[in-house]
Amino acid sequence: MMCYTDWMTLVEKDDGRADELWVLTDEDLWLVGKTLKVRFLDDRIPAWPNDGRGHITEEEILKIANEWHQCGVEQGKDVVPEFVPCGADDTADIRVKFIVDSGCPRSKVGTAATRVKAGDPTMWLDLKSPDNCPSLYKRTIRHEFGHALDLKHEHQHPDAPPLTDPRKLKEYLTQRLPPAEIDEKIRVQWAALARGASQKSKYDKESVMHYLIPEVVRANKYVGPTELPIELSDCDKTNIVLFYSKDTGSGTDRDDGPGGSIVDDSGENGSKGNIKPEDFASFPRPKLVDLINIVGVRVKVKWRSIGLGLGFKDWELNGIYATKCRELDPPQECMTEGFSQWKSGLKSEYSWKKLAEVLVLPAVNEIELSGSYVPKLTNKK
Repeated sequence: MMCYTDWMTLVEKDDGRADELWVLTDEDLWLVGKTLKVRFLDDRIPAWPNDGRGHITEEEILKIANEWHQCGVEQGKDVVPEFVPCGADDTADIRVKFIVDSGCPRSKVGTAATRVKAGDPTMWLDLKSPDNCPSLYKRTIRHEFGHALDLKHEHQHPDAPPLTDPRKLKEYLTQRLPPAEIDEKIRVQWAALARGASQKSKYDKESVMHYLIPEVVRANKYVGPTELPIELSDCDKTNIVLFYSKDTGSGTDRDDGPGGSIVDDSGENGSKGNIKPEDFASFPRPKLVDLINIVGVRVKVKWRSIGLGLGFKDWELNGIYATKCRELDPPQECMTEGFSQWKSGLKSEYSWKKLAEVLVLPAVNEIELSGSYVPKLTNKK
């Protein structure tokens, strides 16, 4: 799960993985008040101009990053995780790699960083500031460490007004991407997201998590930011404390398997095991209703099973809703005849993406993490 800062990099740079860009879900929140260890992987910080004041230091980076933490302190609620240096620790929660002149700062989102191989980067920072925006590096730090706290891009907020003209955006991408990649790029990077159960904030065009939408692709009645948000907005300061005021974070205690997985396959009795096709034989048909009529809505189905020899167990399906209709009622055979259909997409109008890897073998780099609509289904014994 990766988020990028610079709008231009959404078309010109990509690491090949599916990105999940949400405003907020509880899925990858850290534990309340957790101290997050930060390791800088480079021996020295590149010599970016820093408002004419010389090199940027690790201390300055962390001071800016901890503006998020200070929001809680100043509001009398020390709940937002604090970033602290930890030296050469391969198991640091956040591992920063500096990239020069790439224009492509990016970060793993929330606790997704814990599912990265020890010693590998979880955040990449390019802190170059152009002459016309000397404080850009500060925005980059605030934005990327916001992602590290599980904040997502504000322009994809479900209540955001139309910010781009679909025709202009498609024309722009057509000049820069192979035709087969355009629709996927729009869906992943630009489509409005379904409102999740954990969505708590109103749309905020002044948020530091918002892009400045280029004029060439703006909607005719554009009401988004006209200047790049540099500072934390008032809503940013309020919402980060609100999000962390209730301990909904998964922290680093969960066992996600190699590479990380979005499937929690531990029962209440502590038993663990992979889900098998036969486990689905008697499950009710999941039904997702009131989905937004847009291709690419992410969905999550949770249900509880009884009588599999493991006591109560909670399962999840996570996937991409890929049809233009308002109701999804997958065919029963998708729950009983193995997982080949999940991999290729059902041979009906309903199509999901790579759910076999989610259910059988954790493979976080091969799936779209989800977290929007969560109906609860109960299996009959």
